[in-house]
Amino acid sequence: LFQRLEFLGDSVLDLLITRYLYVTHTDVDPGELTDLRSALVSNENFAEVVLRNNIHSHLQHGSGILLEQITEYVRSNLECQGKVNKFLQHATCKVPKVLGDIMESIAGAIFVDTDFNVDVVWKIVEPLLSPMITPDNLVLPPYRELLELCSHLGYFINSKCSSKGEEVIIEMSVQLRDELLIAQGQDRNKKSAKSKAAARILADLKKRGLSMKQCSSKAKQLDIISSDQQYPLASLESPLDYCHVDANPSLGGLPSLKEAVVLRLKLDKGGPRSALFKLCKRLQWPMPEFEFVEQRFRTPIVLDGVTTTNFNSFVSTITLHIPDVTAITLQGERRTDKKSSQDSASLIMLHKLQELKVCICKT
Repeated sequence: LFQRLEFLGDSVLDLLITRYLYVTHTDVDPGELTDLRSALVSNENFAEVVLRNNIHSHLQHGSGILLEQITEYVRSNLECQGKVNKFLQHATCKVPKVLGDIMESIAGAIFVDTDFNVDVVWKIVEPLLSPMITPDNLVLPPYRELLELCSHLGYFINSKCSSKGEEVIIEMSVQLRDELLIAQGQDRNKKSAKSKAAARILADLKKRGLSMKQCSSKAKQLDIISSDQQYPLASLESPLDYCHVDANPSLGGLPSLKEAVVLRLKLDKGGPRSALFKLCKRLQWPMPEFEFVEQRFRTPIVLDGVTTTNFNSFVSTITLHIPDVTAITLQGERRTDKKSSQDSASLIMLHKLQELKVCICKT
């Protein structure tokens, strides 16, 4: 009976929480709503609810192992509550599955007793679930959080897996511009070990002022600045205000590569960018950064002697940070759209890296 009520309650809670999120958070995008729902219906959250309302003390069972697991979770949960590092808390507090199952079975039992009335179920369980997880206090699983943050910052994650007895050891590293972050996670299963390693990397990144919340705040500020920017019309003869370009970088400190990386280079749209990104991932360098200058003209622009139908032109500047060595900044050619201008800058960067014997480009 317990398993049947748990099955029923799982579906009922999922429906009720989905409805609650849809009605309450009208200005939140579907992706974030999905993350909120996943957090709210997770076994970890339901276990927190059971603990918070002291429901676990009423569980009747005859298992010494289960009692030990619940006691250990209660103890670690109390310790975790005092920690500032929420990432490590998420990874290290192990949750006995039975605690989450209790919440689901209670919801299922109420659903049956009320003649399958979801509104009455919600009236009873909502106070138990409160305070709800919101977009402001949502904590993603550590590895997911790290993936999103590194994708946003342009850093690559490198993981190595080994074992020691029954324990799985994950060594994770993230190369910043001038520092290599390394952390280990150890557990009986790979997922938990990876989660612990990711949590420690996240904590190190946060110490350096790098987190999704801080990045989102900066992005919003940039959006406001961009929306206020005005692009004046220009004549075909007007000069561009380019930033400083370092065309002759010194790579004296670059660790010697065993051999140059061979890249398959496609020259169609997106090809140069893709090849450069693959090179950065292979060498675990941060992703290149692009800036662009846009000009708007009164007449169609001419590129390579050909009159186009476009009235806008873009010139991109690319900066590649080689960890602990230097930063190379180069400028691409004028193009009629932003992505093509980034391809032009990427191609010039690849040619420079080929000169420096970092890679060999094959078309």
